[in-house]
Amino acid sequence: VGNGAGSVFKVFTTAAAMEMGMGISAQLDAPSRFEAKGLGSGGARGCPPATWCVQNAGNYRGSMSVTDALATSPNTAFAKLIAQ
Repeated sequence: VGNGAGSVFKVFTTAAAMEMGMGISAQLDAPSRFEAKGLGSGGARGCPPATWCVQNAGNYRGSMSVTDALATSPNTAFAKLIAQ
């Protein structure tokens, strides 16, 4: 059914970050594309080998609060949070 768990994991990622001290009003960056080494491979089109690439499904502004990110669900903001 659909694309699997995708956005559900954003809630768990946020909960883990909050347990580590991040506040609900913390600012998250939401670039149009995010790439990280050491977190798997594949994802967005044109991804280099041994790189995890994530891009957003829509247009998002550069920075937003955790609350706004949970409401709008930008993929890259949560991918960057996982990488931290």
